[in-house]
Amino acid sequence: MYNPRHLEPHILEASRFYPVVMVCGQRGVGKKTMLLQIKESERKYVTLDDIHARNLALSDPALFFETYGFPLLIDEFQRAPSLLLEMKRIVDQRALEGKDNSGMYWLTGSQKFQMMPPFSESLAGRVAIFEMAGLSTAEIEGRPASPFKADIDSLKTRFSQSTAKDVHELYTRIFSGSMPRLIADGVDRNLYELHQHLS
Repeated sequence: MYNPRHLEPHILEASRFYPVVMVCGQRGVGKKTMLLQIKESERKYVTLDDIHARNLALSDPALFFETYGFPLLIDEFQRAPSLLLEMKRIVDQRALEGKDNSGMYWLTGSQKFQMMPPFSESLAGRVAIFEMAGLSTAEIEGRPASPFKADIDSLKTRFSQSTAKDVHELYTRIFSGSMPRLIADGVDRNLYELHQHLS
């Protein structure tokens, strides 16, 4: 079962204005799942966990983009940062030709801070970067997102919309964590932790 994420409308909005949209976050938070859920039907998908796609990306970035075209979702992008310069060339060329270059590439990556320097150098002004965490309590309970405000009226509204929990439920929720597979699929937390360490 898919839990809608509060980032969805922000990513779609950014895709209307930026050629590249990057979603960062640790493995398992649901980056790829969310983007596959909201992508347009014509947007292709490729993962750089695939050794053939990764080898092509590393050895011939121009052929990689010619092969997959756009709009394109590239998963685990940090495995081939050499694609950056060719991506920049492509989006800039479309702009020079007076063509729309918005939303050409969606990227996911699990190593945000290692990736930021090349992004800031190669795609400055061309990329919207989002940080994605695990499921929030509001996402788990199906509530809308709202900024936190400390005034009494906002707190009362927030409290009235949330599901009441006793101490046992609260500790169970904390222990279970916020990874989508744990919440949606009811995966045993201990087995999940073991799998994450081994992968």
